[in-house]
Amino acid sequence: MKRLALVGVAGLIVATAAVSAAGAAPDNKNTGDLSGTCNGQAVDITFIEHDSSVRAFFPGGVGIAKQFSGVFDITFTVGGQTVLQFQDVFSQDVGIQGKGLAGRLAECTFPEEFVDPPFILTEEMAAELFDAFGVDLSAFVGQEVVVSGVGVLTVQALLPGA
Repeated sequence: MKRLALVGVAGLIVATAAVSAAGAAPDNKNTGDLSGTCNGQAVDITFIEHDSSVRAFFPGGVGIAKQFSGVFDITFTVGGQTVLQFQDVFSQDVGIQGKGLAGRLAECTFPEEFVDPPFILTEEMAAELFDAFGVDLSAFVGQEVVVSGVGVLTVQALLPGA
């Protein structure tokens, strides 16, 4: 599941969560791929985000994410110079609820690195970043900003056949 990080800064996609077999999911704007482990076994998944859940396509069928969390180190650079760094820590229930899930959920981890498409820093974005982090980026208004990150996403999911 894609997550916009803090203060609505355009283009700052921090993390994606879920699980599946590559190419099994429909191709749409809410689809992505991840590689990691579920209960200690290697897995490549394709996921689809929905309003109230995330579905993941595994080799054996569809899995559904219940909860995801992550820790990502985020870096903003302008002209190759680091202008802002912070850690984004998050957790969210995203899908299935109810009784009878105890012992049926798999823990999946996905180490991730990303570089978002560059965007032009506006005065409004600089002001929001100053309010959020106390860092004055007004000298970089009008310049191209690249946001990158590295971290680990953890997903609790109901796997096919569980």
